Amino acid sequence: AREEVCLAAEFIKVLEEKRTPEKKQDPGSLTITCYIGEVVVKALCDIGSSVNVMPLSLAKTFNLKEPTAGTVKELTLADQSIIHSKGDIEDIV
Repeated sequence: AREEVCLAAEFIKVLEEKRTPEKKQDPGSLTITCYIGEVVVKALCDIGSSVNVMPLSLAKTFNLKEPTAGTVKELTLADQSIIHSKGDIEDIV
Protein backbone atom coordinates (compact mmCIF):
# COMPACT_ATOMS: atom_id res chain seq x y z
CA ALA A 1 0.00 0.00 0.00
CA ARG A 2 2.86 2.38 0.75
CA GLU A 3 4.25 1.96 -2.79
CA GLU A 4 0.86 2.86 -4.23
CA VAL A 5 0.77 6.08 -2.21
CA CYS A 6 4.27 7.04 -3.41
CA LEU A 7 3.33 6.41 -7.04
CA ALA A 8 0.12 8.40 -6.65
CA ALA A 9 2.07 11.28 -5.09
CA GLU A 10 4.58 11.14 -7.97
CA PHE A 11 1.76 11.16 -10.51
CA ILE A 12 0.17 14.21 -8.86
CA LYS A 13 3.55 15.95 -8.80
CA VAL A 14 3.99 15.33 -12.54
CA LEU A 15 0.51 16.68 -13.25
CA GLU A 16 1.11 19.80 -11.14
CA GLU A 17 4.33 20.63 -13.02
CA LYS A 18 2.41 21.02 -16.27
CA ARG A 19 0.38 24.13 -16.79
CA THR A 20 -3.28 23.47 -17.33
CA PRO A 21 -4.23 23.70 -21.00
CA GLU A 22 -6.67 26.37 -22.04
CA LYS A 23 -10.23 25.06 -21.91
CA LYS A 24 -11.83 24.59 -25.31
CA GLN A 25 -15.43 23.99 -26.24
CA ASP A 26 -16.42 20.35 -26.78
CA PRO A 27 -16.46 19.79 -30.56
CA GLY A 28 -19.38 17.41 -30.16
CA SER A 29 -19.95 14.10 -31.88
CA LEU A 30 -18.73 13.28 -35.37
CA THR A 31 -21.75 12.36 -37.46
CA ILE A 32 -22.46 11.58 -41.09
CA THR A 33 -25.75 12.46 -42.73
CA CYS A 34 -27.30 9.31 -44.20
CA TYR A 35 -30.22 9.11 -46.59
CA ILE A 36 -32.40 6.00 -46.49
CA GLY A 37 -35.05 6.59 -49.11
CA GLU A 38 -36.59 9.88 -48.05
CA VAL A 39 -35.52 9.48 -44.43
CA VAL A 40 -32.51 11.54 -43.34
CA VAL A 41 -30.58 10.42 -40.27
CA LYS A 42 -27.35 11.48 -38.57
CA ALA A 43 -25.17 8.40 -38.02
CA LEU A 44 -22.57 8.56 -35.27
CA CYS A 45 -19.05 7.82 -36.55
CA ASP A 46 -16.58 5.71 -34.62
CA ILE A 47 -13.16 6.31 -36.10
CA GLY A 48 -11.79 3.54 -33.91
CA SER A 49 -8.63 5.34 -32.86
CA SER A 50 -7.37 5.27 -29.31
CA VAL A 51 -4.10 6.44 -27.82
CA ASN A 52 -3.01 6.40 -24.19
CA VAL A 53 -0.80 9.36 -23.33
CA MET A 54 1.57 9.44 -20.36
CA PRO A 55 4.21 12.00 -19.33
CA LEU A 56 7.72 10.69 -20.05
CA SER A 57 8.75 11.35 -16.44
CA LEU A 58 5.95 9.07 -15.23
CA ALA A 59 6.99 6.33 -17.68
CA LYS A 60 10.50 6.56 -16.23
CA THR A 61 9.09 6.40 -12.69
CA PHE A 62 7.37 3.14 -13.63
CA ASN A 63 10.63 1.87 -15.20
CA LEU A 64 8.95 1.33 -18.56
CA LYS A 65 10.93 0.78 -21.74
CA GLU A 66 12.45 3.81 -23.44
CA PRO A 67 10.22 5.29 -26.15
CA THR A 68 11.17 4.27 -29.67
CA ALA A 69 12.82 7.07 -31.57
CA GLY A 70 10.98 7.94 -34.72
CA THR A 71 8.64 10.44 -36.17
CA VAL A 72 7.34 12.87 -33.57
CA LYS A 73 3.56 12.68 -33.48
CA GLU A 74 1.36 15.70 -32.97
CA LEU A 75 -1.71 14.67 -30.99
CA THR A 76 -4.87 16.74 -30.61
CA LEU A 77 -6.51 15.92 -27.29
CA ALA A 78 -10.24 15.94 -26.55
CA ASP A 79 -9.98 19.51 -25.21
CA GLN A 80 -8.37 20.51 -28.55
CA SER A 81 -4.96 21.16 -26.95
CA ILE A 82 -2.00 19.84 -28.94
CA ILE A 83 0.91 17.80 -27.57
CA HIS A 84 3.99 16.32 -29.24
CA SER A 85 5.08 12.78 -28.39
CA LYS A 86 8.65 11.77 -27.58
CA GLY A 87 8.04 8.34 -29.11
CA ASP A 88 6.04 5.17 -28.58
CA ILE A 89 6.18 2.54 -25.86
CA GLU A 90 4.33 -0.61 -26.92
CA ASP A 91 3.35 -3.89 -25.29
CA ILE A 92 3.98 -2.88 -21.69
CA VAL A 93 1.54 -5.32 -20.12
